[in-house]
Amino acid sequence: MYILRHTLGHSFPQIGDELGGKDHTTIMHGFDKIERLIKTDSQVERDVREVSRTLEGGD
Repeated sequence: MYILRHTLGHSFPQIGDELGGKDHTTIMHGFDKIERLIKTDSQVERDVREVSRTLEGGD
């Protein structure tokens, strides 16, 4: 959810549709939670950065 929104700029409803018809508010909550964790948990920050790099082909 976070990467689809932050990196690719997809809308919350679009992400919800892509992830099996989830409500956009569920997506918003998940996005906000990861965004908060990135700021407070260095492991989460590293994990998100690593997944993003892998998806971009910078493995």
